[in-house]
Amino acid sequence: MAIDKKFTSSKPPADSLAQEHHIDRHDNPHRHLCLRPGLAAKPIIDIMLGLPALNNIAPYIPALKSAGFHLQPQMAAAMPDRHDFAKPAAHPRAVQLHAVALDSGFWRDKLAFRDALRADGQLAEQYADLKRQLAQNHSDGRAAYTDAKSAFIAAVLAAAAGKPHDKPLSR
Repeated sequence: MAIDKKFTSSKPPADSLAQEHHIDRHDNPHRHLCLRPGLAAKPIIDIMLGLPALNNIAPYIPALKSAGFHLQPQMAAAMPDRHDFAKPAAHPRAVQLHAVALDSGFWRDKLAFRDALRADGQLAEQYADLKRQLAQNHSDGRAAYTDAKSAFIAAVLAAAAGKPHDKPLSR
């Protein structure tokens, strides 16, 4: 499945949200996490909001709530490096927002992975093929689907950092 055209506008949803609710994005370089035209993607917009510090979320919550986002506190135990929000609160979700510290490993890794996919069409196609295969194999388990992508993502990040990695980039 290719990315729906409504998700590829010239103005990313995070920009619109920030402008509409007067959220300072700190000239945030994040634009459409893994967006590469034609890359297979789930029909959910993933947004990453960079915070000066992870514990600096409080000023953003009113604007996020007024924009229809719901804090997902149950995610904090499993993923303490971010605050997760969803829109709408119930499944199926249209938007997921991850608020993370700008200097965090999570922030750097997501941008490095996005940049690697944008720079290498063959790599992006390998990732798209993997996602299609995993979507079929794990259609009822989002956690299993996500876990199954981790070796590929780790290999891409290791290659981007110039480090050897014991996992091949193939499916």
